[in-house]
Amino acid sequence: MNNKFRYDLRYSFDPNNFDQQQEKNLLDFIVNGTIDGITFFLNQEELNQGHVTPEQADQWLIIIKKLMPKLRRLGVKVSLNPWTTLLHSDRGAKISQKLGFSPMVNYDGTLAVAIACPADLIWQNYIAQIYKHYATILPDYLWLEDDFRHFSHSPYISWGCFCDHHMELYSKKLGYQIKREEFVKRLLQAGKPTPERQVYLTVAGEEMVKVAKKIAKQVHAISPKTRMGLMCSFPEMHAVEGRDWTRLIEALSDQVGVAIRPHLPAYEEVAGVIYSRKFNQYSRTTVSLVPKGTFVFPELENYMYSPYAKSKRFSQFQIESSILLNPQGILLNLYDMIGSGVVPDFEYASMLKESRDLMEFLTAHQITKRYGIKVLFNPRETYYRNNYQSGKFEGLYPLAAQTLALIATFGLPVDPVAFDNQKFTDQIILISGQVLRGSSKEFITDLLLNNFVILDGEAIQVIIDAGLKQLLNIKQSHWHEARTNYQSFEEYRIPLNQISNPRVSMLQHIGDYLQIDYQNSESVEILSDAYNTKSQKLGPVMSLVNQRSLLLPLSVDPKYGWGSQYTSFKATALKRIFSQNKDLPYVIQMPTVNFTYGESSFDQKIHYLLVNFSLDKYLKIRLHLPSYNAKSLKFQATYRDGGRLVSLSVIALRKENFYEISLNLPGLSLLDLVPLNEEN
Repeated sequence: MNNKFRYDLRYSFDPNNFDQQQEKNLLDFIVNGTIDGITFFLNQEELNQGHVTPEQADQWLIIIKKLMPKLRRLGVKVSLNPWTTLLHSDRGAKISQKLGFSPMVNYDGTLAVAIACPADLIWQNYIAQIYKHYATILPDYLWLEDDFRHFSHSPYISWGCFCDHHMELYSKKLGYQIKREEFVKRLLQAGKPTPERQVYLTVAGEEMVKVAKKIAKQVHAISPKTRMGLMCSFPEMHAVEGRDWTRLIEALSDQVGVAIRPHLPAYEEVAGVIYSRKFNQYSRTTVSLVPKGTFVFPELENYMYSPYAKSKRFSQFQIESSILLNPQGILLNLYDMIGSGVVPDFEYASMLKESRDLMEFLTAHQITKRYGIKVLFNPRETYYRNNYQSGKFEGLYPLAAQTLALIATFGLPVDPVAFDNQKFTDQIILISGQVLRGSSKEFITDLLLNNFVILDGEAIQVIIDAGLKQLLNIKQSHWHEARTNYQSFEEYRIPLNQISNPRVSMLQHIGDYLQIDYQNSESVEILSDAYNTKSQKLGPVMSLVNQRSLLLPLSVDPKYGWGSQYTSFKATALKRIFSQNKDLPYVIQMPTVNFTYGESSFDQKIHYLLVNFSLDKYLKIRLHLPSYNAKSLKFQATYRDGGRLVSLSVIALRKENFYEISLNLPGLSLLDLVPLNEEN
């Protein structure tokens, strides 16, 4: 098949009962669902036998090799997804004496039963050799599962590894002997980074790069054209294992190319408005952290694998909205991992076929040069971050992804960027959490003076700690913890959404409040104030300083993120500030519509992509487009109507400060708009 967007079915079978009917169901699904690739699971989930020998792996490989000629005749690529690297979880299996490597040890001293220690040379050599064996069938992609990590190996491992061997490695780098209990205490203590934290992150990151390089070398010695694939978990958790995305991808690529699988964070169906937050927080962040040129295959998983877990309509929306990641295709985990195979009654083939033309169009016209608010992520933030949650790994998590989720859900255009102290000029920059911790005073000064910058509470604190509070006209500041009966709500000084003095909660589902006293009131525009339960004013909240720095002096709640801030009042206030100071396009009165715009390398045209994550059907499209002044505009609109791809010319009429198109945007749908020409 020569499709631009690759449907890749992750397929599981039991080598003990795979039969002709399962084979027929699979081949029929490939044809009817326009499938481009099959990624076969090996040693998966309920059939997992722990760390397998080549002889055990052959149970799957022999059957796959028999199927390959039939699959090739259908134009289908064959890839492999071994389900075990370190191993996901202890479920009764044990590390065999024949293999003989050591188990991982949790930070509290608990030993795993079957999870391997990533620094164990016996395991490192084993995993490289078993992947070499997998490579003998010459797969298109050969994936590393997302158990290739130091955390979340149930039920015993929250964070590893703290075995005796690792403790020796840590002690050697520190230059003194230290016991696990004391090492962990210093690693997780509140305040500035400790030498122990630096050592842990360095060792953890380095050993995974080392293993990846070993695996790729062995694979490519057998199958030089096979691309390695890396399955990923939550990016903030990878940050706390010192993951060096660039070096890890380079190690796996071995000059052949490499793919990542950011998961689409809804294994079971959730409300679309919640999915918008999680999709931006996890999937879009992961893609922003890897080097350009990395192939992207997000994963749709319908756990526990039937329309009872997730409706076909929501699954279809996940596939279509994944285009925001600029993927090459999608991994489809639609059927169980026990070995039932394709279930025709689920009717997934017709769903995939219905979306095919839209995905082909969107892939061909992908926005390759994005415009909008640059949201900075520092892959090394954990090395510099002050820990505000003593004794907890969560206190080390970078937080910028939470703020990305907020503004993307508001319908503001975003351009996530991996931050490495690169220079920015005349841009709109979002700085959240402690992204700038570790940057020089000169760099921070240049960034604030030469860009329009949005700062949350932690980002403001970093600037204060750097001795640069004068850049924000701050005289003094003081943190007030949430839920302490100090701040209760935020009230705006301006009317929003036809409400004269709208209010937003500061009591719950939001973090602490940084109360600021400004030294030069003439250069500060205060848009909202904090109040207590008695409606007494406490101090400013949202403020615009020097017409170039927008301050949101709140921190992220450890559990709920920016939960209380997901309101129309906050969205409207932000858009008003942009329209008056640093204008950019955005959607009007269309809650939870994500909006992306930029140039497509296919036609060198500007594309506006609207993705409606809500269930609401918007009867008109309203867009603020500051670069246009005409009374009307003409657009080419492309969308899916059932199984039909519709492309038609539409007129946008100017209404006050936005353009309005008489075109529906149904719930859980996408719309691509291309400007054609202005009309007077």
